[in-house]
Amino acid sequence: MPEPGSILNAVSIDDVAAIERISINCYRSFSGFPNAETIDNDEIFAVLSYMPIPFFSGVARTNLDAGDVDATLDFLRSKNCPFRWWVTPSSRPEGLAEMLRARGLRLAYDAPGMIADLTTVPLDVPLPAGITMRQLTHVEELADWMSVFTVVFSSPPHERGVWREAYARCGVGEGQPWQHFVAFEGDRPMATTSVLVEGDLAGIYFVATMPEARGRGIGSAATRAAMRYARDAGATRAALQSSDSGFGVYRSLGFEQRCVVSAFEWRSAKP
Repeated sequence: MPEPGSILNAVSIDDVAAIERISINCYRSFSGFPNAETIDNDEIFAVLSYMPIPFFSGVARTNLDAGDVDATLDFLRSKNCPFRWWVTPSSRPEGLAEMLRARGLRLAYDAPGMIADLTTVPLDVPLPAGITMRQLTHVEELADWMSVFTVVFSSPPHERGVWREAYARCGVGEGQPWQHFVAFEGDRPMATTSVLVEGDLAGIYFVATMPEARGRGIGSAATRAAMRYARDAGATRAALQSSDSGFGVYRSLGFEQRCVVSAFEWRSAKP
């Protein structure tokens, strides 16, 4: 695995910037939560949502001098809000990943940053036999999305209500920033994906397929549904962070790796 924040294809700098941008867009979508704080200056872009799990708060852009990392980290820790700190190709100072690790942040994962051209990728592909696709239209339908998400991502029971509350706050249905898709076999939810469109860029999230449904193209179908929605909403590119298991699937859908991004996490020891 290349170093955190590295660029794999130097001729695709604009694609790398788009991959970095989806984290900013994601956090910005949580900035309207009650009591949320946004920090947007020359040094960092961060949102602290005060949701009790790190996914919903974090630093998405860093342009610090090495001597300012400790003060910034002390400030963020003083808020007693779990957060992620992303290390991407543009993050400064050099060696930020090692600095965060040395200061007690846990490496959650390294992920390939991938991008697809929505203007050229074939998306109008028939669904697998016996599968229907539903775009969620109201909050109550989040239960179907959650029934897949909690299994595939091994969500602890005490965190499941947080996920539902957060996406209920974001809004569900037409005109909302987040759109969620669930693939069904009969009346059973089998796969999910979510998409956040901001201008010409779509971020793809939470691609998940139930273990018993894998290998049948259902997860790919759910991902295409999100990509089609993004294309029809005016996006020309889609970006995501891939798991190891999903990498080949995303390649088959037209995504290409452009960089490596790393997520570091901090959780308060206080209750």
